[in-house]
Amino acid sequence: MRLDIAILKVLLETQIGLIRNKDLRELVRRTVDELPEAFWKREASKMYHPPDERGEGGNLIHTLRVIKVADRILDTTTYNSSTRDIMRAGSILHDSQRHGPDGTSRVTVKEHPQLAKALLESLVEGHVPEVKEVGDILEKHMGKFQNPSYPVSEIPLSDILHIADFLASQTDIDVKI
Repeated sequence: MRLDIAILKVLLETQIGLIRNKDLRELVRRTVDELPEAFWKREASKMYHPPDERGEGGNLIHTLRVIKVADRILDTTTYNSSTRDIMRAGSILHDSQRHGPDGTSRVTVKEHPQLAKALLESLVEGHVPEVKEVGDILEKHMGKFQNPSYPVSEIPLSDILHIADFLASQTDIDVKI
């Protein structure tokens, strides 16, 4: 069952509303308001994502899933609400430029992490200290799959196992085997 794009937009707006830091929340809202129509309607990928993310609204579905998974991972930690705000902002915006600034690229734009960071930074009004941290996670979110590669090898294996165990045990996350 495919969710209506209007419903998905409401779900994303709800996630933006969960950012406790008012300045960061408003910056994320302004950034989302500037996104090309493609963010809302285009696929996340035509090959590398689940089937429902490969069609209309797929990028938005993917974004909502990333927000949920990132939030669940944070549930396994003792990070404070400020860090949760930064992660939520990054999760919301991570693929905001997937199809380029105007949303017309036929495929995922390789530099979309840097484009997302640049868009966020271009809309800052006043002093929002969290922008640097959000920009950093946006820029590095593709890890070893981006060019240039950002190696993700500093996570202790015990933490990876802990997070994997936690996610696999959740009743509302479908881990296909």
